[in-house]
Amino acid sequence: MRKKTAAVAALLAAALLTGATPAAAQGAFDLMVYPAKLELAAAPGTTREFAVNVRNLGSDPVTMNVYFNDYFIKANNDFVFRKPGHYSYSCSNWLATDAPAMTVPPGATAAKAFRLAVPADAEPGGHYGVIFFEQAPDAGGAPVSARPRIGALVMVTVPGEIVREGRIKDVRVTGTWFWPTRELPLLPKRRVAARVVFQNSGNVHLTVKGSLSYRAAFGWGSGRVEFSEITVLPGTTRYLEAVIPHPPLVGSFKVKAVVRYGPSLDVFDTTRKATATFNLFPLSMLALILLAASAAAVLVTWVSRRRKKRAAPAEGSGEDGAAGGASPEPSEEPEEQTAPEGPPPEPPGEPEVRSGPGGTPPCEPEEQTVPEDDSSGSGEAPEECGEGTGAEEDKKKGAGVKPGRRFKERRK
Repeated sequence: MRKKTAAVAALLAAALLTGATPAAAQGAFDLMVYPAKLELAAAPGTTREFAVNVRNLGSDPVTMNVYFNDYFIKANNDFVFRKPGHYSYSCSNWLATDAPAMTVPPGATAAKAFRLAVPADAEPGGHYGVIFFEQAPDAGGAPVSARPRIGALVMVTVPGEIVREGRIKDVRVTGTWFWPTRELPLLPKRRVAARVVFQNSGNVHLTVKGSLSYRAAFGWGSGRVEFSEITVLPGTTRYLEAVIPHPPLVGSFKVKAVVRYGPSLDVFDTTRKATATFNLFPLSMLALILLAASAAAVLVTWVSRRRKKRAAPAEGSGEDGAAGGASPEPSEEPEEQTAPEGPPPEPPGEPEVRSGPGGTPPCEPEEQTVPEDDSSGSGEAPEECGEGTGAEEDKKKGAGVKPGRRFKERRK
């Protein structure tokens, strides 16, 4: 199991440290080194022997030059190589080998021996270097400015006052306020990436691995992502990065980052935690939904108006047919009038003249003045026009005097 892990690490180191194009590395220069990372402990003034295995995976023999360099790892995980002794934590000048070149037959594995000599005044803490295996130029061939190479990292810990200390400086998850995080029609997809910034504030390297989990504070969705294992040199900062698979679409989320490290590759006894938040509100998706809703509303309005226009001629023909037939009933019914009590009024015209007894016409009564001093005090009105016989007979017959016509009597 450990050999398999070493092989995988060797491939990773080859990808990071090789200076040639991928085609050249996979053609004539197809090598693997293991272990790709050597962790050694040596006291000041002592020496140690170790070996690095080189395996030729190609079909041709490969001749390589062997040399040493300092290296530095940027925060974005890019490697920088310098001549021996460039950095204060360098151990490149402590390394040596019996021969600066070696040849490996096709399909074979060769072990290259090295010696580490720690100076007596070496400071406690971590010291670092890299062993390069670079393809040698062909004899009589044209000079090449860049040749493929592969390397093995050397990490030396000098005992003494060792400080293993690290912290999480920042946690970030790329949110979005415009583009969606999933594939939608007519809209591009935005990748959601997580980054944990870890700083080594001690004096020895730290092997770090970690994870990040998130859950919805508003919206829907949760998940977890694991970070690849990395090495952080003392006094440097590195990013633990990963792309969140199947991210949520909309919401506000809380993030929890967990980083573990320890004194060696196989021991992780210290944990650091940090929290953060991120938001996913793709306004472009909202704009697309509003546009679709507006288009649907316009379409419904247009269809409704066309239907009304088609129905208008049919209604007009129905009204014409009704006008040619029976007259329509009035919209408002006339108010019902109540006839006055008593005999109905006579139609207008010549006033009816009734004859009195004996065929004599009645006479109009004259106004009479009742004297103020009436000694008799009888109060009876004098009879007129033939002693009122005709009036009494009319009352008996039910004809009576026409309404509105009364004897006028004035009393003072």
